[in-house]
Amino acid sequence: MDATIEYRLTKRISAFASGTNILNASRKSSRETPSLPDWALVTQDAVFGANYTLGVKASF
Repeated sequence: MDATIEYRLTKRISAFASGTNILNASRKSSRETPSLPDWALVTQDAVFGANYTLGVKASF
């Protein structure tokens, strides 16, 4: 789950916060074909962690 929030401080300046993978979910994938035996199933489990960004934007 990703989320972004922005708050306008003045007409030209705003502050923002953004987060990707905020629930810290892992990504699981597997590949299989009808002719592939069960013991040869390829499974991958990747954990990337959450990423957050804070900042201030200005327009001129």
